Amino acid sequence: MSDHLDNEHFDTLIVGTGATESIIANELSAAGHKVLHIDRNSYYGGPNACFSLSGFLTWTLTRDFRQVPQLDLHIGNGLFAIDKPGPIESLTAQLMTYHKEGDLSTAQETLDGLLANDRAYMVEPVPKLVLCRGNMIDLLVDQGVGDFMRFRGVDHNYLVTRQGLERVPESKEDIFASTSLTLVEKRKLMRLMTTLGANLEKPEGSFSQLLAQQFKLTGKLHDTVLYAVARQTGYELSAQEGCDRVYKYVNSIGRYGRMAYLCAQYGGGSEIAQSFCRLCAVTGGTYILDEKLECIEPNEDGFKVSLRRGTAQVSRIVMDPGYYSPNSAALDSVVSRAVCILDNPVLGTDTTCVLTFLDEGSVVSLLYVTSATMAVPEGQALMYAWTEGTIASTKPLLQRAVGVVAQQANVVLSVFFEVRELTAPATDGIFYTSQPDTSVDFESTYDAAQQVLSMINKPDTRI
Repeated sequence: MSDHLDNEHFDTLIVGTGATESIIANELSAAGHKVLHIDRNSYYGGPNACFSLSGFLTWTLTRDFRQVPQLDLHIGNGLFAIDKPGPIESLTAQLMTYHKEGDLSTAQETLDGLLANDRAYMVEPVPKLVLCRGNMIDLLVDQGVGDFMRFRGVDHNYLVTRQGLERVPESKEDIFASTSLTLVEKRKLMRLMTTLGANLEKPEGSFSQLLAQQFKLTGKLHDTVLYAVARQTGYELSAQEGCDRVYKYVNSIGRYGRMAYLCAQYGGGSEIAQSFCRLCAVTGGTYILDEKLECIEPNEDGFKVSLRRGTAQVSRIVMDPGYYSPNSAALDSVVSRAVCILDNPVLGTDTTCVLTFLDEGSVVSLLYVTSATMAVPEGQALMYAWTEGTIASTKPLLQRAVGVVAQQANVVLSVFFEVRELTAPATDGIFYTSQPDTSVDFESTYDAAQQVLSMINKPDTRI
């Protein structure tokens, strides 16, 4: 930690401590680059942060309102529309000032009861899993990040419709033992797994067409592979991409157990970000939290940057676009999210599940966690849900998805919000990172980091 900067030179300034930025910082520092890594927040993780319940509710009041412009908080039957920043001297009292409808006194009593176990909650605005055999887990193992983190397996994968939940077979044994699949369907699934395992060469068209035409999958079987395994969401997967995803999913089963995904305890994105920041610091990276980036001035040696704690000369900048412009926002990519506390662990007290809800052509991804991942106190559960689109159009869809899964539980507190893409102009020597996405695992985070690193490592890039 540096108390003051006096025009010190760094190869790279990295702005924001999200998982993507933290991976980049560690890779550059390990390669011998002198790295200055800052964050305007007093905590690590940026968009991948993990909070206690009070910390999460404080985030709803202090969030970047350009990127998260609309947020609805439900406590019992009370609705609170948090549409502008607010002071946080008294969190409960401040939240009550946003009351729109419902019983205010009951909501306050419910909130006070939840906050009595404040630090038993670990809430992530953007939760993600780790694929058991993917690029991210390989990076974590190679870098020794496992020394800093603890994981548990994701026990089940479900396809969800308005009619209820259908468990996705996760191995050959599951397929053979399934009572919901006919013998013909079992043979089709086995052929799919065998063919993809043999590396199907250069399939053409869409993945949906490939499943229907080559593998003769229809109805729920087709949807299970397309949405719950290949995880098609906002755009149509090509046949090649779909095959790659299914192969990686199937190949992940058995590496650490019968599951394809791992869920980090104490918050995945935050723990990953902090772990890579520790590694970067060990190799010489300089860290300053709660720091404000005030000005960037291009010059012949790169950039002179003015911070609250002084100035620095840097050759290049890697930046979360949320730090760039006070007025820049775009609607090209909008992801709506829900975070719900359930008063009953309806899918099991020691269970972690990933789910996919299909409803009239719309797709919602869900994640269910309990005290087994230190997410909530015993006897409760935390349900996340997310989909593409603005909250104004998708909130009823998210509510339906949670409702189908949580039929035997009450949602005692829920937060609905949208995350917008922020844009920044292309500038030589400045590389932008995080954007909202609907992926369920950290593979996209890894890919984003590698894309920036590949641009930095081009021969004509300043070092």
